[in-house]
Amino acid sequence: MIDELEKEKNEKDQSNTLFVQKLNEEMIMTDTKLEKIMNDYLENALNIEEYRNMKNKLINQKQLLKDKLLSFEQKGNNWFELVANFINSIKQSNITILQENPEQSRDFLKKIGSNFRLINQNLFFDFKNPYKIIVDYEPEHSEGETKSPQNPNSTNWRKG
Repeated sequence: MIDELEKEKNEKDQSNTLFVQKLNEEMIMTDTKLEKIMNDYLENALNIEEYRNMKNKLINQKQLLKDKLLSFEQKGNNWFELVANFINSIKQSNITILQENPEQSRDFLKKIGSNFRLINQNLFFDFKNPYKIIVDYEPEHSEGETKSPQNPNSTNWRKG
């Protein structure tokens, strides 16, 4: 699953690079237009009113491009690290529980659930996000009862 996510991330990175490149090219074109209207104004081809109107329009356009670029960069690609950490924590769950280390087991259970309750010597709890994905995949464990998964080797988690 992590390999598939890595492929998806690489594909997304390529399209992101093209998007950033396109925004940068548009900013360069806007700068060129700004320079041209300034030259036209200096050569008296434009009056002050025309120059100001065109300049303000181009400056606003350039600011919108900068805002798009900044917003895009802030979103980043941290989704991959979050999903990889989630997958690795699920992978480690069996190891953590089987080690019979009460502190590690407690910490892991606190990480994935809340509202813990013991009923007839069985532990039940409500899953936290994103662990609800697993519950939706195996609805018979929606109460968080501590049992082994029915199909731990399934790879049908991703849409598409």
